[in-house]
Amino acid sequence: NTKNQKLEFVGTSNAATPITEDKVPLLVVDVWEHAYYVDHRNARPAYLEKFYAHINWEFVAKAYEWALKEGMGSVSFYANELHPVK
Repeated sequence: NTKNQKLEFVGTSNAATPITEDKVPLLVVDVWEHAYYVDHRNARPAYLEKFYAHINWEFVAKAYEWALKEGMGSVSFYANELHPVK
């Protein structure tokens, strides 16, 4: 949360994003059925296990550091780290 610099777990629905509330997303997972049905059918736990196994915790930690330092500006910074504009 950029207002109080506290780490929060935030749940949203209907394609909402924490960014609209001045919150910097550090790690995001889509748990709507459309996100996992093709590969996992109705097995959300299997989908989440696979998701957790692929988290780059070093990147999440850096994103947290950037968020503390840069606030909302960090969102575009680490998005560019993932998908550099050429």
